[in-house]
Formats: sequence, structure tokens, C-alpha cells
Amino acid sequence: MKNPLRGSLTEVQEHFEKLYGTRNLFVNISIPERTTHMQRQLGRLVDAERKGLPFEVRLSKCFAYFMSLVNGYHGRIVLAESMVKKYPWYGCAYCSQKPCRCKDNKRPNPNVRSIDRSQYQWTIADWQKHCDAVYGKHNRERGFWEVYGRATSEFSEFSILSVSGPNTPNDPKKIIEECALELADLFSWILAFAYIKNINLMEEVAKYYQVCPQCHTIPCRCKIIFVSPDQQSFATVGTGNIMESGE
Repeated sequence: MKNPLRGSLTEVQEHFEKLYGTRNLFVNISIPERTTHMQRQLGRLVDAERKGLPFEVRLSKCFAYFMSLVNGYHGRIVLAESMVKKYPWYGCAYCSQKPCRCKDNKRPNPNVRSIDRSQYQWTIADWQKHCDAVYGKHNRERGFWEVYGRATSEFSEFSILSVSGPNTPNDPKKIIEECALELADLFSWILAFAYIKNINLMEEVAKYYQVCPQCHTIPCRCKIIFVSPDQQSFATVGTGNIMESGE
């Protein structure tokens, strides 16, 4: 049987929804909740780097949480569409070169000159190879800590859009459009962690998430524990686990 995690990015997104979508109707329902969990997973990449823990395990888990964030928009965001818009087939969306020749402090405005619809069929591995070809040289020179700083900066831009404030657009449609592009950027940084660490992200995700890594079923049937506000009692239901990670 074909593993959908080796299929197109849209198939991957749909797989995670089948795997954990029902369970996410009960816990971590809101985008701010999922954002908080994603932030925690980014922090765990630092632990892995600092303590010499298996980075590929932490990164695949981070990707699973990321997919929960994308699926939190309930079909309004299709990650493949956002990636095609931000990371065109021919190279950098800003300088149009492969590899990118932009200067960090002097970037032209983005100008996507054409779209290749075959990109919609690209796998995680295809996107990793493409982003490596465009940005890999720069990011290897930056190293883990600067890449991590860029990733968290990108994540903060998304986080600002997920809460109401003076910088949040008034039009809900515009908010979702901007969130979709920020999520594409965040995915590109997750891929950057993979290629600077020589990790095949697609294979790692396929290894751990074809089924729930805890209950080994799809959809996930792990129990959810509901704790009372006074912490004195709890109840369980058998619908899922914690977020997209099976943790």
C-alpha cells in the first residue's frame, strides 16, 4: 500500500487531517492553542541540538505539529498552493535566481513571473531539494543557530496574524491569505533544518506518521484526559492524542 506521506504535499496534508483531525475537535481546537504547541516544538529542536539528541525525530515531530497548524484553518489553507506562490520552480521569488543572490539587507520586492502547475504534485522531498538548491548555500553558511533565529522570527510574524491587534488586517479573507504565505515561509525553514542536517524529512515523517505512533491506528484512537479546573478529578475519552504528534 502506498504511503501517502511519500505523495504530494496536498496528500500529506490530507493524511494528517485523517490521522488527527477528529481528535483535534476536542483539544487544542483554536489556532492560538496550536500556535503555542508549535512554538514548544521549535524550542525542542534547540534541546536536540544542544544535548545531541536524535534531531530527525524532533524535526519530524515538529513537522507534524506544523501540519496541525495548517489544518487548523479547516481547508481554507492548502499548503501546496502557498508554496507554489512563494517558492516558484525557477528559483528565488525575489531575485529570480537559483541559487538565490539576494543580499540579506537589500532584497527586491517579490515578483513571481510564472507558475508551473507540476509543483502541486511535488513531495516533501521535492520541496526540500528545491529549497536547498535555491537557499541551501546561504543557510549552510549561517549554520543551525542563525537558521533557528530566522525560523522563530518567521514564526513570530505568523503568530502576530493569529491574534487580534493593531497590525492585524480587518478582512478575514486577507488574514487567511497572509497566514497561508507565512506558513509557507515557516515550512521552508523546517526544510532548511532538514537539509543543513542532511535529513531526508519525507522519509522520517513517513517512518513515524503513517499511523499514530502511540496507538498505531488511523485515525488516532488514543485517550484524551480532561482535568477539572481544581485538578482534583479527570475523565477520559478514546478519540485521540495530543496535537498532531501522537504525544
